[in-house]
Amino acid sequence: MNEPMADAQFQDNQTSEIFKLNGDCFEAVAEWLCLADLHALGQTCKRLQKVAGYIFKETYPAARIQCQRDGIYFGDIQVNGFCDYIHNMAIKTDDLNCFRFVDSNNFTLIKRIQINKIKLTDEKIGCIKKILNNAEIVEVIECTLNDEFYANFLHFCSKMTGLSVRTSDANSEATYFYYHSETQSSESSDAENIFEEEIPVNVLIGTNNDWLLRKYPMLERFELTKTGFPFENLPLKAFFKQNSNIRHFAVSMNGDWSGTDNLKLDVFAIDCDDYDTESLEVAGTMEYLSKMTEDKRFYERLHVYGYGITAEWHLEWMISMSEIEKLYLHDTWIRSFVMNDLKEIRIRCGAGILTSGVDMVGMVNGLANIEQVSLVNASVLDILAFIRGSVKLHKLRIENFNPTELSTNGTIVLDLSMWNNEREPLERARKVTVYVEEKIFLATKWATRTTDYSLVDLKRDESHDWSHDFGFL
Repeated sequence: MNEPMADAQFQDNQTSEIFKLNGDCFEAVAEWLCLADLHALGQTCKRLQKVAGYIFKETYPAARIQCQRDGIYFGDIQVNGFCDYIHNMAIKTDDLNCFRFVDSNNFTLIKRIQINKIKLTDEKIGCIKKILNNAEIVEVIECTLNDEFYANFLHFCSKMTGLSVRTSDANSEATYFYYHSETQSSESSDAENIFEEEIPVNVLIGTNNDWLLRKYPMLERFELTKTGFPFENLPLKAFFKQNSNIRHFAVSMNGDWSGTDNLKLDVFAIDCDDYDTESLEVAGTMEYLSKMTEDKRFYERLHVYGYGITAEWHLEWMISMSEIEKLYLHDTWIRSFVMNDLKEIRIRCGAGILTSGVDMVGMVNGLANIEQVSLVNASVLDILAFIRGSVKLHKLRIENFNPTELSTNGTIVLDLSMWNNEREPLERARKVTVYVEEKIFLATKWATRTTDYSLVDLKRDESHDWSHDFGFL
């Protein structure tokens, strides 16, 4: 904590002895509290509300907050006292009282907002206009709007560096867009930036697709997945021609990226979720990418998302693609393999195929350069395989534990000292930060008194931003 700011914020002419403590003391005490207790501390007086709010902002920067008709929640914990300090918020109810709550409170720090399955009206948009003016990432998920999307919604997003749209058209599959730029252009996208061409019959959101025809001078990231109509009905070639500065493009496995001919991407991400891996679209995509020579390749690194590896030819294709940097799987794979260029992976442990004899140690040995790992349904043995064998690993996220590892109250005390000892013989090993849900973090901290060792430390899951392509709050 910054000491000058801590002194100014936490010390005042108060009669209670507690206010003689500086900011570091408050922060050290709060490390032992759950979110509900921290929020309760902030409800005692205005001074401690500022203390708790600042600690919340520093400790839970990636907390996924949902707004409901009577306030904001983290899971089932109401945290209305932290309105001034949250960074991410989702609105998933069409109740007008929810939007009025937003309008009546101060949400100046929100950087990411998601609007999910909402019938957008002028009144609802007006209620969140202050957030839209400050938000950097805006996600509009399966919403409807009976007006032009840019003029009546995007126009207010003056600081937006990212945009996601998933359509709600009952006659089509869902569509997902994401835009990102590091800085905001000083020039707005005016009408002259729209191509003069026939508007497609299939409209993604609002009354037309004009927002796709505009030029976004600082646009660097764009995502599109799953449409119920052919991509050729969308003005994607015109879009890419207008926005040649895009550096990261993500698209579904059966998508059309012919408009990328003149692009040089840093990252190309493909999503095969909800698609049969035996389908012609998937097979065609894999064949197309496999035959692309290095001098013709329009991307530097490849990210692959999907439910898992369900066929041997699918696995062989992935092994052959040395440019794959990230592999994000919702399900298990069929066997261990060697992918030495992979930097990040997400896998499900202890379920289905993986429990029937896959060698986790062999799998770890085949991922020599892995740096970040997310495990679902993990056992301690799964975790130790990476602790003992992954030299370059520095972030290990445990999304949840195998139920057999948990006590009756759903927690587990992690033996971090033993994990640290297991990592010490590994030459040139980096320090690994392990991220777990708060109740496991606190159970371990209260039982062992420390969570920070020379080669292993433990943190709350909400302390790191895990957002990724094709992901939502």
